[in-house]
Amino acid sequence: MNINLNVYWNKRAEYAALYLVDELLADAVCTLSRILYTLECKEIGSKVQATQYALHTLPAHWHSILTDALQIRQGEKRKIGLVSRWRRAKETQAFIRFIIQHCNNRHMLTSIKA
Repeated sequence: MNINLNVYWNKRAEYAALYLVDELLADAVCTLSRILYTLECKEIGSKVQATQYALHTLPAHWHSILTDALQIRQGEKRKIGLVSRWRRAKETQAFIRFIIQHCNNRHMLTSIKA
């Protein structure tokens, strides 16, 4: 998990434009929620289960992006303007960075730079 977070996801956090695509946004948020769930609950859950867990345990600031990811993952499509889409992509980027830092601090992972 350490390499996954601190190398793979750290690199993916550099490119907010990736998260303009709904499916990439949902995959990132749900996967990082699953990593968090696995570290905190010591078991592997589904991405939906893990994202619901994150929705109930992370600060309210992240609830919007978690809810959007769940809706996308469950096939709920809605129109969203470019400005809002860009804001949501930047929020996804911030969420990735938050989860990396949170997991590194809380679970004493070693920050690795590729």
